[in-house]
Amino acid sequence: MAFRNNTPDLTGKTFGQWTVLERAPSPTKETRAYWLCRCSCGGEYPRRARDLIQGKTSRCQECYTSSLGTDMTGRVFGSWTVLEVSHASAGRKLYWVCRCVCGRVKPVDGSTLRRGKSTQCGSCRTRKQRAAEKEKTS
Repeated sequence: MAFRNNTPDLTGKTFGQWTVLERAPSPTKETRAYWLCRCSCGGEYPRRARDLIQGKTSRCQECYTSSLGTDMTGRVFGSWTVLEVSHASAGRKLYWVCRCVCGRVKPVDGSTLRRGKSTQCGSCRTRKQRAAEKEKTS
């Protein structure tokens, strides 16, 4: 059976680690076809038909994270402490929820942390810059 926009019935088909269970309502008001899928780990999530067919999604975020083999939870990078996985961007960059020593919490790109490009939040960086400028003028 075909649905709106000529989307084929994907029920029972497998795409990567996803198994399609049934048609799902769109999480937004868009008219694109969504399917409820079960990942090999057991998690169930709605996925766009086009993303499944084109191979843009092959597993859930938790499986993606574990496939990297790098759980950064608890690691410290400068003033950042990694708390948990935040999300994966469309470009497949993995973001981590980090807490700065000042208490600010925000998602930070994992590769930016590992390469030392982000070591503190913007507020702490600004404070250090102001303190350094004040030292120069004193």
